Amino acid sequence: MVDVVADRVWLGAYQGGRTALLLGEDSEAVRYLTGCTVVVVGMPTPAGFVVNDWHVTDAGDGSGGFVGELKAWGARLLVADRNTGGDVLIEADAVPELRQFVGQPVLLVGTVVARGTVSVVAYRVLAKGYEADAP
Repeated sequence: MVDVVADRVWLGAYQGGRTALLLGEDSEAVRYLTGCTVVVVGMPTPAGFVVNDWHVTDAGDGSGGFVGELKAWGARLLVADRNTGGDVLIEADAVPELRQFVGQPVLLVGTVVARGTVSVVAYRVLAKGYEADAP
């Protein structure tokens, strides 16, 4: 479980205790996954755990969600999903306000309605300045 305390990012272990995460540009989005269960891959150091790769296993609703950069593809939106390694189309009418976040990393929670297409029911922008928008 990810938690942020005094601007430090911590990963809680199932057995108790926690580890400080040292985030790079590629893993900065982890900072905004408070309350989510995240698996991190990297290198332990005396200062904390250097995160090289990561994925979400529980977005707060029991599913892994869809996490990645929101992109425009013509009139459609899609996410280059870190969890599956593929692109996921967003159902056109699901959440029209998402278009303003193109280029930002997002966490989407929703239902798969067709092959590679998701109807979004909740979202979180994983970038500085959007913390108040988190579900």
